[in-house]
Amino acid sequence: MLFRSSWLADDASLGNRGTEVFTNLGSYVNRRGLLSGHDQDPPAPVWTDERVGLNYTQRSASAGLADLHVTLQAEYPTPSSSSLTPVVRAYRGSSSQVLWQHDQGFTVFGLQYMDVFCSRDGERVVTLVGASSGARMTVYGPSSATPLLSVQLATFGAPLRAALSADGSTLLVGNSLTVQAFDVASGVALHQHFPPSGSFAGALDLSSDGARLVLAGTFGIQTYQRGAAGYS
Repeated sequence: MLFRSSWLADDASLGNRGTEVFTNLGSYVNRRGLLSGHDQDPPAPVWTDERVGLNYTQRSASAGLADLHVTLQAEYPTPSSSSLTPVVRAYRGSSSQVLWQHDQGFTVFGLQYMDVFCSRDGERVVTLVGASSGARMTVYGPSSATPLLSVQLATFGAPLRAALSADGSTLLVGNSLTVQAFDVASGVALHQHFPPSGSFAGALDLSSDGARLVLAGTFGIQTYQRGAAGYS
């Protein structure tokens, strides 16, 4: 099916056992929508939620096996502001009403990376916001705007890519200098990999339980397995 809108979709995520498509619509526009995964062409949104205010960028994620969709916007506090504030909103597929919302309470100058992730069962929502000084990881449960954890990660600069294990236990973060695995419950670094000089990890992923890491780049493909003493 093809969804035509007056605004281009910034991104989209598939959730709730493939039955719902969640998307952010429009460059700089504070708007999101949900479509049925079973619609025929032309599909009509089940609902949309449009709010006053402008975004610099926005990302979305959905729980694969649960009815939970989240979006992360870098919003301008005022029309003339040069700084950005990350704001998280969570939704159920049945309603455009926000389930919970959290203004993360800090401003970002020189935003270089931003993303949001859901565990497969919807029990963990993780945001990662990065600038040249590093990155902040914030962790939520499925039904509350109160963070379970908010911690600054020593990522040696802004992230370029990241991935969350399907069980929500491990966040893998990479940039041009290093790739690190972090424990989502504590923010503790579990593993750190420095690619050879002049090379970098162009892609990364991890197993559903976070026990196996896969890195690919100009150095080739490398895998790490978690054991009693860490990853090796």
